[in-house]
Amino acid sequence: MQITSEHTEIAVSSSKVPGYWARQETYDQGFFLSMPAGELRSGDVVIVTGPVASAMAAVFDDETRIYQKGVRPTPIVVVWRIIRSDHSRSDKGPGAEGSQGR
Repeated sequence: MQITSEHTEIAVSSSKVPGYWARQETYDQGFFLSMPAGELRSGDVVIVTGPVASAMAAVFDDETRIYQKGVRPTPIVVVWRIIRSDHSRSDKGPGAEGSQGR
């Protein structure tokens, strides 16, 4: 997966959930990686392990500084383990192998 945001948060059931947005080469929609702040930056390529689910979430918009209510389920990965990939930032990512924890 490739990280596509700086550390941010979403709201699920009125609770703030910290994490990062990421995209996987083989999946069209972005994922929210639920995890505390770390040393990740937009463009980093990582391999994550953890359960995947969907939730109706309100997404924090960094520009307007308000939550935008979701109109569709947001895929969320609760990150148990994360490893930086050896791929360079110009790569699209490590592919599906073990990256979703499914």
